[in-house]
Amino acid sequence: MIKGEIYTDKINAAMTKAINNGLKAACIMVEGQAVSLVPVDSGRLKGSITWKTESDHGDTVNRETEGDIKLKTPVKKNQGIVGTNVEYAPYVEYGTTPSFGTKIVNLFKGKKTRKGMKGRSYLRKALDIRKKDITKMFKVSIDGALK
Repeated sequence: MIKGEIYTDKINAAMTKAINNGLKAACIMVEGQAVSLVPVDSGRLKGSITWKTESDHGDTVNRETEGDIKLKTPVKKNQGIVGTNVEYAPYVEYGTTPSFGTKIVNLFKGKKTRKGMKGRSYLRKALDIRKKDITKMFKVSIDGALK
């Protein structure tokens, strides 16, 4: 049964490579879409969007960037991450609301409390826009690995 083991190893290696290549391509797609959607003021947030995933050998693979933009979230096997390390990014993505304390203080002072900033989703929207493309790309990548 040596032939069967060798054949299985080749399939496993081909599938691992196809999945990792698919993850990398998916991250690049979502990154590009997010960059096109992110609201721009100074350009800092737009320039900080990056991705990372794991290679066939378990090493972390990420986009080459100018400067030192690193995503703090550790990447797991069969996972790709697209994001930014800019501290105000979550406020742009999800928006803001005034704190409960601010509302209480303003109530006693007779001031009107502002509603906060509405979120302007760029990462979640980018993934949503690219879902069908990613699904098609993975299908092609895995079909190619099985041939």
